Amino acid sequence: MSGQFLADTNVVIWTISRSDRLSARAKSTLADATKPIIVSVASVWEIVLKHQAGKLVFDMTLDLAIDHILYGSPWTIAPITSEHLPVLASLPMLHKDPFDRILIAQARYQNLTIITPDEKIRNYDVRTLW
Repeated sequence: MSGQFLADTNVVIWTISRSDRLSARAKSTLADATKPIIVSVASVWEIVLKHQAGKLVFDMTLDLAIDHILYGSPWTIAPITSEHLPVLASLPMLHKDPFDRILIAQARYQNLTIITPDEKIRNYDVRTLW
């Protein structure tokens, strides 16, 4: 599979936490320097909110985790732009999670493959890898 990849929030969390929950295909893609990995600012936002709500704990401070995502990784951070919003508005309500829905919109608009274990995301017309 060629092109660019958008990491789902869980994939970002599991990568910086060195979790063994990543699939072999996901690990291989994330480790391949020739495959551009994009992380949405929406994922960073979701990580901050989950941590602040006590639903996510790292073995490092939140500041260090965010610093690692933004500056200590080879990932490109993608903003949410006004062009993503019409795509978001056109999505059927197959998935209620607003963060996942914006990732789907970004992937569709930018022709990205989402690295995700989320079955609900696969119900959309978007390429996925797991």
